[in-house]
Formats: sequence, structure tokens, C-alpha cells
Amino acid sequence: MTEQEHLDFWTEALNLPDFRVVHERRDSPNDPVCFTVVPAEEVARCPGCGHACATVRRRHDSKPMRDLPIGPQAVNLIVRTPQFRCDRCESYFTPGYPAIAPGAHATERIAAPREPAAWR
Repeated sequence: MTEQEHLDFWTEALNLPDFRVVHERRDSPNDPVCFTVVPAEEVARCPGCGHACATVRRRHDSKPMRDLPIGPQAVNLIVRTPQFRCDRCESYFTPGYPAIAPGAHATERIAAPREPAAWR
């Protein structure tokens, strides 16, 4: 299995909408596995003028945040988000992503209350 196939496997296994895995790290078997994820789309719409933007000014890595475990293995994510520059209105913006709450220490799906299986 190539490195890209390995990362594609984890992208599918995590099932985190709008993101893909670009790096995996495990410091020791007892530590959480840490995935660095980036938005799947490399273009965003400017909130000011609505123009589609692909010019990235910089990228920011979040602090590790908890995600749903994979079996007994704890999972942390580092989310690498781009800050875009709009060439039309010359503004800068960082798009939001529904799966990641701004300033959160966990993904939305781990923070959301889950109903017991008997209620489904």
C-alpha cells in the first residue's frame, strides 16, 4: 500500500465531511492516533462579494481536538485551515466548516449528544 493509499484509507475511515487526511502520527501505542486533516475543496466563496477564491494567504493548524474513537483507539485531529484572499474585493477570510466548531476542542459529532440505541 502506498502512502497516498494509506491516507485515503484513513480519510474514508474517519468519514469527516469535507476533509481529507494528509498526515498520520502515533507517538506510542497508548497515545491517541493524531491525524492532520485539510479541507477537500481548495476554493472558497468570499463572504463579502461572493467571488470564488483560490488564493491562500496562509494556513493555520489547530490545536489537537478530540474526535470519535476508532474502536478502542482514541483519535485526535489537527485541522489545517486556509485563510483566503479575495482578489476582487481584497479581503481576507477563513471559511467555516460544519463539522468543526470555531474554537472547539472536539469535533461537532463528538460534542453532539447521542441518543441511546434503544431510542432509534
